[in-house]
Amino acid sequence: MRLGVLIVGLVIGIIVGIGIGYLAAPPKTITTTVTTTSPVTTTVGQTVTRTETLIQTTTQTVTQTITQTVTQTAAPITPTGQQVLSLKPVYINSVFINGTLGGALYAPPLLIIIPPGTYVKINNTVYKAYNFTAAIYPPPSVPPPDSSTPVFTFAYFVNGYSGANALFIDGEGRPKPLITVATAPRTWTSWAYVGYSYYSNLTISGGRYAFKNKWVEAGGRIVNLQFVRPIAWVFTTGEPAASGQRTEILRGVGPGLVPISAATVYITNETGGAAALGNLLAIIQPGTYLKQGDMLLSQFNFTLIYYAAVNITGVKSALPISAFSFALNGRIDPALSLVNKDGRPMPAITVALIPPEVTSWTWTPQAPARYDEVLRGGTYRFPNNWIRAGPYAINLQFFRPVVWVFLANTTTPSATFTTPPITNITIYAYDNYFVPDRITVPKNSTIRFIVINRGRALHTFDIDTLGIHSGPIRPGDVWISPPVIITKTGRFEYYCQYHYLYGMEGTLEMG
Repeated sequence: MRLGVLIVGLVIGIIVGIGIGYLAAPPKTITTTVTTTSPVTTTVGQTVTRTETLIQTTTQTVTQTITQTVTQTAAPITPTGQQVLSLKPVYINSVFINGTLGGALYAPPLLIIIPPGTYVKINNTVYKAYNFTAAIYPPPSVPPPDSSTPVFTFAYFVNGYSGANALFIDGEGRPKPLITVATAPRTWTSWAYVGYSYYSNLTISGGRYAFKNKWVEAGGRIVNLQFVRPIAWVFTTGEPAASGQRTEILRGVGPGLVPISAATVYITNETGGAAALGNLLAIIQPGTYLKQGDMLLSQFNFTLIYYAAVNITGVKSALPISAFSFALNGRIDPALSLVNKDGRPMPAITVALIPPEVTSWTWTPQAPARYDEVLRGGTYRFPNNWIRAGPYAINLQFFRPVVWVFLANTTTPSATFTTPPITNITIYAYDNYFVPDRITVPKNSTIRFIVINRGRALHTFDIDTLGIHSGPIRPGDVWISPPVIITKTGRFEYYCQYHYLYGMEGTLEMG
C-alpha cells in the first residue's frame, strides 16, 4: 500500500513538473482563419455568408464551426414605382350623372363619356345617380416599370371617392367601362395608378404603378374602352396606339347625299372599337353585338360614312350642310341594330365638333343601300338630342345604321349691316411654345387665327372663353379659324391641350 501511494505521488509530481515547465516556456502565438457559413433569417429574405478572422493564443490548430441565426428587421423600402410625394390637381371638373341617361365631362385634354345605363357600386351600395369628377395632375417623379416618360396624371372620383372599391356596372351588375377620349399623340399610353391616399382638395399622396392600359387611335385622338373603376392613371410616352381603321376616298355625283369618305373598323364584342372621319368620332362599346334578324353576331364590320349634301331639301329654315351614316357589314339598313347580349340597344357613341347653332335630324333612305352609294331620296324623321361637353357635341342614342343630316339655321335678320374688315393673326406652334405668345388687338376687332404647326408633334389651338378649338393640328399643317368678333375688353388665354402643362400658352389682349 505504501508502494501504491509512492507511485501515485510520483505520477502527480511528473504532471506538475510538466505543467511548470510549460508555464515557464515562452508563449507561442498562432493565427488561425476560421470560415463559417451563417444562414441569416431576415424580413427581407436573404442568406448572408460571413468570413471571420479569429486571433487566438494556443499551442494547437483550432478547427471551429460556428452556426449562427440572425433575425433582423429591415428598414422600410419603397418598391420600384412607388411614389412618396403629393400630386396637387391643376384642373378639376365635375358633372351630375343620371346613370340611366348617361352623360359626358370635359377635362382637357380628356373627354369622358358615361354611356347610358352606367351605375356605380361602391362597396355593397349601388348608386343610380352620382357626382362624377375628373382631376388633372402633374406627372409623378418616378417613371413606371418600363422606364417610359410620365407626361401627366388624371383621376376619376365618384361622390368624392376614388379607389378599387368602386365599380362601374350595368343594370345586371356586370362591369361597364367608361369611354375616355384623349386629344393626344398616338405614341402616348397610360399606366393604372393605385394605392394612393387623397385629401378633400383631391391632392393625391403616395401610390404605385399597377399595369399598362390599351388605347386605340382614331383620327388624331386616342380612345380607351377599359376603365371600369374610378382610380388614377398616368399618361406616358410609349408605343404607338393600335389603329385598325381602313379609310377610303369615295366619289359620286349629285343630287343627293354624295359619299366623300368612309372609315371601317373590325369589331368584336369583347373589345369594341372606334372610327373617325373629319369632325366625327364613332365609338362602339365593348359588349356590342350586331342584331340581324334573329341572329346576334359577335364580330362585324362597322363603317362611318361622311356625305356632302348636294341639292337636297332642309327642314323649315334650316339648310343641310353635310351628313353622316353608319353601315354594318357594309349595309345602311334600319332593320339592323346594335345591341347587348340581352338584345337591348347598345348605341354607338358619336362625338362631333360642331358649333352650337348646328343641329341634326335622322334621315332614312328610301331603301337599304351600300355604304358607298349616293343616296338620292329619303325622309327626315325627327331631330336628334346632343349633349355638350366643352367644344364637343355627344350623342348617346344612335344604334341603327341610318343617316343623320347636319343643318344650320339660315334665318336672316331684317336689318342690313356691313361686314367689318378681318384681321388675320398668324401664330406658329413649335414643340412646347407659341410664337408669338402675346398678342394685342383693338376692341371690336374681327379676327381670324392662322395657326401653323412647325413642331414635331401634334398641337391644338384653344381659347375656351371664345369657343375656339382647332382639334389636332399635325406637323406641317395649317389651321384657319372662322372669323371671330370680339367685343369684350380683357385678356384671353390660348393654349395647346397636349402641352399646356409644359407652358405652351399665350395671351390675347383686347383694349
